[in-house]
Amino acid sequence: MIYPVEFGYSPYDIEDLNYIGRWYINTGWQDIMIPEDYEHIEKMLREEEQCGYMLRYMYLGDHIRLTDGTDLGPWAELNDAGTVVRKWSEETSALPNEAKGCDALDLVLTIREVLEYHYKDGENYYYGNESMGEKTVIVTVGRSVSEIGHIQGPDEPSGAAAIKQYYSQKAEKDTTHDYSHMDLDTLDGLASGTIGNVVDTDELSIDVMGAVISRNAAEIVLRITAKQLDTLVYDNGIPPLSNYRFRDETALFGRQTFGEKAYSVDHWYTYSQDDGRLAGNQCELHYFIRYPEPLETDNLIIPLTGFGYYKSAAEFVPVYENTWQVNIANDALSDSSRMIGGEREITVGDYRLSVEDITVSPLMCSFRLVCLEDEAVTGENMSSMINACLSEKDRFFLTLADGTILDGTQLDIGGSVVQQYPLVFTWTLPYPGPLNVDTVSAVTIFDCTIPFR
Repeated sequence: MIYPVEFGYSPYDIEDLNYIGRWYINTGWQDIMIPEDYEHIEKMLREEEQCGYMLRYMYLGDHIRLTDGTDLGPWAELNDAGTVVRKWSEETSALPNEAKGCDALDLVLTIREVLEYHYKDGENYYYGNESMGEKTVIVTVGRSVSEIGHIQGPDEPSGAAAIKQYYSQKAEKDTTHDYSHMDLDTLDGLASGTIGNVVDTDELSIDVMGAVISRNAAEIVLRITAKQLDTLVYDNGIPPLSNYRFRDETALFGRQTFGEKAYSVDHWYTYSQDDGRLAGNQCELHYFIRYPEPLETDNLIIPLTGFGYYKSAAEFVPVYENTWQVNIANDALSDSSRMIGGEREITVGDYRLSVEDITVSPLMCSFRLVCLEDEAVTGENMSSMINACLSEKDRFFLTLADGTILDGTQLDIGGSVVQQYPLVFTWTLPYPGPLNVDTVSAVTIFDCTIPFR
């Protein structure tokens, strides 16, 4: 903070200040003052030819410890205009075992306060500083990304790093797909600014571990903590519906975010028995969302309803009956997605179609097929047209710059009819892992190959 001081009533001895030569007020002072303070300083200069101000700085100690003496190690410092933030250094190890998995951590912080004085009298400028000593403060932080995200270390990545970790682990376990062209760094520019705790009630805490959003697809990982439960494991004999979960994770999602636009949502859960990072009362909900038309909203809105378990496929038992809403900011800084403009006419069976809106993002390729036949022909042959398009999706593939072909064995190809007349299909082709769009040289749709570079 800045405290304008009239030095006729200064609490310190002017003679102790250090003389540093001729000086005059300029925008350098203005940059660190609020407008009201700067106006006050200018007024004093004009009227009395002397003025001063004082800055208060807070410095955090090099090490932070738990109350039992456990040293959490060295920390990297970010100091921003009076606000001191500590961030786990990438060069250090993760939290000590004694500090992992705790519901709360009691941190002992050492804080040093320093006052810095500046004084202007006539042609001369003086400055000085004074240490106000050190204080010890105990801060308790709870178990959520937003509160302890800065001290979790490499074991708990967040933002784009959390999605990168997912793909790295997927590539290690998946022997069916080829990950040799995967480029995880392309996710950095897609990262949403929404990270950390977004829902905190007596029953549930929901943290956004990571979210990336491109022109045609998004990927989101939520961590759910059921505060009043000891475990989320529940074996009902129905593997797709086992364990505690939400009654609805997807239906309301589309209505809130996409309205009438085409989209599809894939989701899956991970529990503590599959991921040692999770406590027994935690799970992660992973979304992959496809939308061939670009988002026009500032947020992806995810309403989640009812939390409990399925006693049978038809009977959901709610432990908490409520609706929780998660808003993910659509604020990616540098989406590298590229779109191929224009329309290209092709023939599928006996029918003419137009290929439109081809988009290649780091997560997925998408395009539209629009039937060019008149309404009478379309109406009479609707079923055969649909079958002709949907049955030949193996004729869609991407060619990379080194000649590699990504076809139906590598792409999770999905298609749907979004309009009856003119008949319109949307197609989505997610990759096994993120791609650098600059490595895609062509997209082939049926017999039409469209150069991409």
